[in-house]
Amino acid sequence: MYKIGIISIYFGALPNYFNLWLDSCRRNPCFDFIFISDQTITDIPDNVRLIKCSLDKVREKFENHLGKPVALDKPYKLCDYRPLYGAVFQDIIYDYDFWGHCDIDLIWGDLKKFISGEILEKHDKIFPLGHLSLYRNSFEINNAYKLAGSQRGDYNRVISTNKSCIFDERYGINKIFEANNLPLYNRETAADIGFRNQRMIIAGNQNKNYDFQLFTYEKGHCYRYYIVEDGVARDEFSYIHLQKRPYRETVFTDRFIVAQNDFIPFKGDITSEMIKKHNPFRGHTYEWFEYHYRDLSFRINRRIKQLFIK
Repeated sequence: MYKIGIISIYFGALPNYFNLWLDSCRRNPCFDFIFISDQTITDIPDNVRLIKCSLDKVREKFENHLGKPVALDKPYKLCDYRPLYGAVFQDIIYDYDFWGHCDIDLIWGDLKKFISGEILEKHDKIFPLGHLSLYRNSFEINNAYKLAGSQRGDYNRVISTNKSCIFDERYGINKIFEANNLPLYNRETAADIGFRNQRMIIAGNQNKNYDFQLFTYEKGHCYRYYIVEDGVARDEFSYIHLQKRPYRETVFTDRFIVAQNDFIPFKGDITSEMIKKHNPFRGHTYEWFEYHYRDLSFRINRRIKQLFIK
C-alpha cells in the first residue's frame, strides 16, 4: 500500500463549513492530511496533522530552499508554489510515497475508490487541477517544476511576481509533465462545482451535467442523483469542490444534501421532487446569460485587482 500525505496551507478565517472538511478527512484513514495554518483548530482527526505557522515563515522556508527572495505577499499566491511543495517541505513528507496539495473548500468522498494502486504505480502525477493533485515523492518529480514546458512562464518568473500565474494546473506544471514525458493521470473524478451559475453544475467538459441533478454527502461518499426516464439514477465522485460559494454554518456531518448555498440533512431516498426543489433548473437560455454575466464580472474584478499587483 502506498503512503500518501496531502498538504494544505491556509491563512486567515476558515470557511464556516471547515468542520465538514475535517470530518471527511477522518473518513479517509488511508490518507494523511498536513494542515499548515495560523488558525487554532480543535477536535482534529488522527490522520490530520496541524502545523501552526505564519505566511512570513512559509515565505522564509521557500526563500531558504531556493536561495533567493520570492514574491509571496498574499496567501492566494501559494497556489503557484504548490508544485514546489515536494522539494521545499521534504522534511515533512520524506517518508511518504506520494505527496499532494489540496484546497479546503471541499468535502472528500471515498478517495481510495478513485486512487488505485495501479494508477499510482503507472503515474508520477495524479489529477490535473490544483484543488487536489498528487506527486510521486522522488527527487526527479519533486524538482520537475524547474523543467521547461510551462505556458505560464518558468518557475523563476512565477516566484518573482505576486500576480497569480496558475502554475499548479493545466498550462503550468501539467504542460511541464507533458513536455518531458512524465506520466500524468489527467482524469477529473471530482464534482468541481462552477461558480458562474447559481445551479450546481460541474465545471469543465470531462463530466456530463444533467438538467436535473442534486449532490449529496453520505457517510464518507459524495454522490450525484439525476433524473432519468424511469426514475432517479446515481453516480459517485471523489469529492465535491465548492469554490467561491457562501454556505451557512452547519453541524450536520453524516448525511446531507449539498444545495446551492446550504447543507440540508435528509433521510430516506432522494426523489425527483427533491432534486427539482434543491437544485432548480431555469432553462439553458437563462443559464447561458447568467454564466456569461458572472464570468464578465469575475474577469473585470480580477483585472482591476491585477492592476494594483506588481
